[in-house]
Amino acid sequence: QDKFARYWILSHHIYSQAKRHEVIKHAKAYGLSGFSTPGMPAVIVLQGEAKLVQDYWSYIRTMFGTR
Repeated sequence: QDKFARYWILSHHIYSQAKRHEVIKHAKAYGLSGFSTPGMPAVIVLQGEAKLVQDYWSYIRTMFGTR
């Protein structure tokens, strides 16, 4: 049985429009929905199948260098 997950990810900032575009592009490739906001702090909300959200979170951590 698939589980649903929603992650609220706070980042110190995401001012780069290119990075925000990559976040959205890759989320769609993973089959996830959500949104991101620019500013300080920046917010990324992801939702979808729990395993896919977890895998995408790993990608985001690598992209932004967070732990």
